[in-house]
Amino acid sequence: MVVLYRATQHLMRRCDQLSDRYNADVYIVVRRNHRHYDYNSTNDALFPTPLVEIEQAYPLAIRTPLPLTSSPVTRQRD
Repeated sequence: MVVLYRATQHLMRRCDQLSDRYNADVYIVVRRNHRHYDYNSTNDALFPTPLVEIEQAYPLAIRTPLPLTSSPVTRQRD
């Protein structure tokens, strides 16, 4: 547990540096054995943005595999 605590503290210091150097908002959650450690670089009540809003602003691309007959490898063999 001491190793995790030290690693988490180091991560929090690095997040502080990232926030200060680049004027970035940083939010990190570490979970282990049902315990949560979180870091938030800002006191803004609207940060972090809820995942639902992020997904609406940046929707994930739907990726499906190409049919085997139209793949580039199949076309080269023909």
